[in-house]
Amino acid sequence: MIEPALGAKLNTLLTTPFVNNEAYFGGMKPLRPDLNGTGPSLRLVQWNIERGLELDDIKLLMTDKKAFLAKVHSEVATGKDTKKPTDEELSKQMDSLQSADVIILNEPSRLQLPSRTSRDASGKTSRGRW
Repeated sequence: MIEPALGAKLNTLLTTPFVNNEAYFGGMKPLRPDLNGTGPSLRLVQWNIERGLELDDIKLLMTDKKAFLAKVHSEVATGKDTKKPTDEELSKQMDSLQSADVIILNEPSRLQLPSRTSRDASGKTSRGRW
């Protein structure tokens, strides 16, 4: 059982969204593409990153497309991963992620007490410091 004061603090921490505008203040502007003639749009991506266990792969995917593809090929070759989408499928998905104006990294498992294998992915990535 958690003490009421700690429970209240935990509840506030887990139910308060973290928003970081460092990119905007650093001069970054949204792409605002014209999607299918609907007018200027804001592209938003939401991704369940599962406690940040694959944070290194997420960082690689967002920063170095060729290296990420090479890693996927290596994992398929060694048998670590048996399902491999085509490079074309992966590239299309990576382009969608990388061109998003807002990326929401969702960690629903944070409602549990952190385990030793959890990484503070939301804190690292929300500040844009891959």
